[in-house]
Amino acid sequence: MPLRLPRSRTHQPPSRQYTTACSPEARRSSSRSAQLAARPTSVRATSGQIAPPSSLSGTNHANAHLRTVRAIIGREPTRRQPLSSEPTFVDGAPAPTAPATLPGLPARYRDLGRIATGGTAEVRRVEDTRLARPLAIKILHPDLLDDPAARARFAAEARTTAGLQHPGIVAVHDEGTLADGRPWFTMRVIDGDTLTARLAALDPLGPLDRGAPERDLLDGLLRVAEALAYAHQRGVVHRDLKPDNLMIGPFGEVLVMDWGLASADAHLTAGTPGYLAPEQATPGAPVGPPADVHALGALLYRITTGAPPYPGRAAAAL
Repeated sequence: MPLRLPRSRTHQPPSRQYTTACSPEARRSSSRSAQLAARPTSVRATSGQIAPPSSLSGTNHANAHLRTVRAIIGREPTRRQPLSSEPTFVDGAPAPTAPATLPGLPARYRDLGRIATGGTAEVRRVEDTRLARPLAIKILHPDLLDDPAARARFAAEARTTAGLQHPGIVAVHDEGTLADGRPWFTMRVIDGDTLTARLAALDPLGPLDRGAPERDLLDGLLRVAEALAYAHQRGVVHRDLKPDNLMIGPFGEVLVMDWGLASADAHLTAGTPGYLAPEQATPGAPVGPPADVHALGALLYRITTGAPPYPGRAAAAL
């Protein structure tokens, strides 16, 4: 039987793949790939490529990596609604006005103008020159100086909020009194939107487009529930939970604002119609944590249906 020797690899005919790889077209493609590889890498959430730190900086770098992580875990980055250039504490509030003179304000604070005004107080933006940081300062309205109850509620709000140390509750830093007798306190300034503004952007969307932004708001509502659970454990009830009092920051943080009614008499009839619990609309009825739970349910209803559970703004609507 004849002996058959294995064919040497060196005698194998060149494969088509090898021939194609050595063709001029392939060499040009390889050169082009090398040129592209030499360029700085950009972040693409769909491909999972991560840019090196040298190619990005600051917030863009952090946002790029956040998009990449979301892509890796299978969640596409959510297109958030545009944020206002200035912090908003009341829906539709104008940009800060020109600075005003605040006699008696400590020298470490530089007034940058009014952000918003409400029924009992105004909020201004200030710079803490000692620590080089922006803050918000809340000041009682001058026409309430002679109202002992209003002054007591304002002071109680500052103390109550300062005692709630939670990531979902705005932090209070300092307090004092102006030369004209108006009390004030400073707190963290939030560059972002109220839930009211986010809902206004969500409501016009159709069923196919509202999925991601609606999920974001529902995730935020869970964090509101955590902040309220913390407050309830310490015997504090918010009593005025509504879209205007929930702030959403540029990195998705959610903060519960305006704890002015938290220290009010438990039998006081107060709150916002549409989110008011039945006991809050009943004179003399005690108000406790269930009132906040009711408001959470009303917010959930508002996010998912596009309307408050009780139409109308009058207490009689309840």
